[in-house]
Amino acid sequence: MLKIADRIVLSVPAWAIGYLINDTKDNLTPVEIEMCDDFLIQCKLTAEGRGASNYILDVQDREYFYRFPVFGQPAMCVDLAVLFVNGG
Repeated sequence: MLKIADRIVLSVPAWAIGYLINDTKDNLTPVEIEMCDDFLIQCKLTAEGRGASNYILDVQDREYFYRFPVFGQPAMCVDLAVLFVNGG
């Protein structure tokens, strides 16, 4: 059984969700893929730093324009919950 140790919600560019959730690289540039990979590495490091064994990404459907997403340029974004979990 998974136990949620912590949770954060971040504004992530909508163009990145296909790759972050489903590993779909369609229509992404090498730079965009690198930004996504760096984000996933940071999620793993943050999980370890918070004493969690892993993390789960949970995307919200509502898009909105945001000037300061967690990575990249101002863009249409979605809220992405990063759940830091133990067990399972």
